[in-house]
Amino acid sequence: MIRVVFMLLLMGIVFSCAPTRFYRTLDEGEHAISANVLGPVINVPGVSPMPIPLSALGYGYGIKEYVTVFGNWHTTAAAFNVWQFDAGASFRVWQNTQKTMGVSIAPVANIMIGKTASDFRLYPQLDMNYYINYPVKQKEGKFRRNDFFVGFDNWFDLYNMQAHGEPNAVKWLWNTHVGTTFTRNRWSVQVELKLLAPYLSNEDIVLDYVSPLGNRGAMGIYIGIVRTLGGKK
Repeated sequence: MIRVVFMLLLMGIVFSCAPTRFYRTLDEGEHAISANVLGPVINVPGVSPMPIPLSALGYGYGIKEYVTVFGNWHTTAAAFNVWQFDAGASFRVWQNTQKTMGVSIAPVANIMIGKTASDFRLYPQLDMNYYINYPVKQKEGKFRRNDFFVGFDNWFDLYNMQAHGEPNAVKWLWNTHVGTTFTRNRWSVQVELKLLAPYLSNEDIVLDYVSPLGNRGAMGIYIGIVRTLGGKK
């Protein structure tokens, strides 16, 4: 059973199983704890289309105001005795003088560990994001900020064989995404839509993915919540 779940998770990772991490970097010295749920949307026989209930818990820290390091433990995988983690850093490479928009990049390592040594997988990833504030009504004594963000991520599958023993013909995978974040004081809620691997066929695979492109790619829905501590007030 564990082996089957590991193989399914490996196939699911092709369509990316995590939301965008820290497109906006934290303040220097700021800590963040986070949780996210949901993932790619699939057709469930006899039910309806629904997102895969993937989940993770994470932590981030602002080394500098333009550099944030982070790591996440994927709790859904852990429930099936598969240890899955991601770790990386977000770098703000541009920001306007008003600090209302910016560009960031984030190299990430995605790690999966199964029951045996042959079940180990490491997937490098590179995210690129653009974000901008949009106006919200301020209340006295309450800080509020809303963001809109858009970007894409690149996955690199360097293994010669896929999880089910077939030759790996696709070693570079990319996804695009759009989302919004609602921030009030120290709490943030992030909602994100992804178009996952829109150039790949989603036919004749284990999971029946839902996609606006029909038989290409998949749609993903992700919701995350972040609580920050420390840093600037």
